[in-house]
Amino acid sequence: MDYAQLKPFPTDFFWGASTSAYQVEGGWDADGKGLSVIDVNTKAPPGTTDFKVAADHYHRYAEDVALFAELGLKAYRFSIAWTRIIPDGDGELNPAGVAFYHALIDELLAKGIEPIITMYHFDLPAALDAKGGWGSRATVDAFVRYARVLFEEYGPKVTYWLTINEQNMMILHGDALGTRGKAGESGKKVVYQQNHHMFLAQARAMTLCHELLPEAKIGPAPNIVSVYPESCAPADVIAADDWDAVRNLLYLDLAVHGRYHPLAWAYLAERGWEPEIAEGTWTSWRQASRTSSPSTTTRPRPWRRPAVTRPTCRSAARISRSCAARSACTAGRRIRTCRPTRSAGRSTRSASGRRCAGCGTATGCR
Repeated sequence: MDYAQLKPFPTDFFWGASTSAYQVEGGWDADGKGLSVIDVNTKAPPGTTDFKVAADHYHRYAEDVALFAELGLKAYRFSIAWTRIIPDGDGELNPAGVAFYHALIDELLAKGIEPIITMYHFDLPAALDAKGGWGSRATVDAFVRYARVLFEEYGPKVTYWLTINEQNMMILHGDALGTRGKAGESGKKVVYQQNHHMFLAQARAMTLCHELLPEAKIGPAPNIVSVYPESCAPADVIAADDWDAVRNLLYLDLAVHGRYHPLAWAYLAERGWEPEIAEGTWTSWRQASRTSSPSTTTRPRPWRRPAVTRPTCRSAARISRSCAARSACTAGRRIRTCRPTRSAGRSTRSASGRRCAGCGTATGCR
């Protein structure tokens, strides 16, 4: 809304900045760090730089934090490179890597900057990728072990945690990002099984966080956007609903409700892409979301499209015939009053909010 007078931000509002390990650290093989799928990616366009040096944050973190303080940052969100902590993903710890993040966190706290840790930002250990990556449930166990190391090492200093950065982008655009590795060179069925295993790893890590760090706050970091239909035509509305479910709600509902969003599941099942769900998965999600599960079975509830409420307008008969959504309104919105246009070939808008009387969209019919 447009405010006549803006209220001041709360004093505890986090003005901050965010980075990811592979994009800023450099030091790609320094002090025992292992290789990630980002390090071994060879699909970058010609002339594109790699991440071997980046901003050299690994060697210049103290200078960088001093600049953060000069900027007035109150928080700094950064990711930890899994391969700097456990070079092969599930083997021995790397003391030098563990010490680096302790030093970074201490430097931030000394400058009054709140550390916010992202546990995983695209950089799966290449050694795990060679074993099947997120397509293997062993990677789930490896991630939970890695999470335990982070919580035990940095938990006394860090309150805010993010599990997986933009999981939906890794699934939808993994080839462009270079995050799928060899394990992602498969069809959609395999990709959504990997997605499922990431959900499970996230849930188990969130539960572990609450057990070890009762005062900590933790959640996912999906890339969420608003989705609108191009027009009020039913096909456009359905397309927008589908994309919103597959791009956004799939990743929110599992974290919040502990279940697959029903439309997202129906979309996957219709195409034969639905993942196999092992016994005990619902329990892990219930514990992480702290809500009730949809059922005790291995399938979500069937999708049922909500009942449509037609516009409550005395002039409904005069609504533009070009609006094919008269019987399939975008969101079943009620319109209290409307002022239909005189021409039957033009859209009708409500007096308040300027919404189409046929479909309730702000843009009207086309």
